[in-house]
Amino acid sequence: MARNQRPFNAERIETYEKLRFYARKFGQGCYNCLIFIGPPGRLKSSILEKETNGDAHLISGHATPFKVFCEAQEHANKLLILDDADGLYKDTTGQRLLKNLTNPKLPKTVFWMSDKPESMGLLTRFETTSNVCIIDNAWNNQNEHIRALEDRSRIFLFDPPPHEVHQEMYDQDWFNDEEIYQFIGDNLCFFKELSVRSYVKAEEAKRAGEDWREFLLQQAMDGKDLQLILIEYDERWKDQSVEQKYKEWIRRTGGSRATYFIRKKKLLNNRMRGHPLVGRWTLGK
Repeated sequence: MARNQRPFNAERIETYEKLRFYARKFGQGCYNCLIFIGPPGRLKSSILEKETNGDAHLISGHATPFKVFCEAQEHANKLLILDDADGLYKDTTGQRLLKNLTNPKLPKTVFWMSDKPESMGLLTRFETTSNVCIIDNAWNNQNEHIRALEDRSRIFLFDPPPHEVHQEMYDQDWFNDEEIYQFIGDNLCFFKELSVRSYVKAEEAKRAGEDWREFLLQQAMDGKDLQLILIEYDERWKDQSVEQKYKEWIRRTGGSRATYFIRKKKLLNNRMRGHPLVGRWTLGK
């Protein structure tokens, strides 16, 4: 996430335990407005929905300001979760609406500047006590209206490390491919970040007959180190000599024999402690 897409003065959260804590407390009505910003594929929305026990109304799918106005009126006084809310703070209508909905003074007065709601059988102005939770993947804090929104909200940057995402997936009963789960766990040392969608896409690739292991490793590694690992995972090369392996690596990458051993040693020393491949790797020349 680029620096200008990070919320100003956000509190950083890296564990699902902490995310669940704030989600539960929001569900209990403790917070006027919570904002969760973080990369996609980290289960933010599903956890917020689950931890509020169905007591919150979810407005999702990059809803327009008018759609949010209508749904907020139809579900007045109920907890609101605005998912993928980036469309709301891109124009003045959405910014004004968010300022209305997040006003800490109760009841909040929310209004529309035209008579368009009347065509839907709704009021152009209504009052509500709804608390609001905003979820998004990025943030534009260069706007004075957004800074005002930050000021009246509790705002978090949720960016769990790979091992935290992996542990969370263990507890998700909708994902049951143990082979993929184990493979990702074995190779966590290569991932700088990890998305839940990687598990889903790997499962799709596996069903399609693709090399799903290669697909996953491509998310984590650059070309030359990637080829080192792929050769080791390839059953055709598993029992071949070191000489045969480095010649194959040279063929794939255009690198040199010396570079092969330098990269291999660096991986072993810096990233692969405890990795299942280590037991059959040798640095012998």
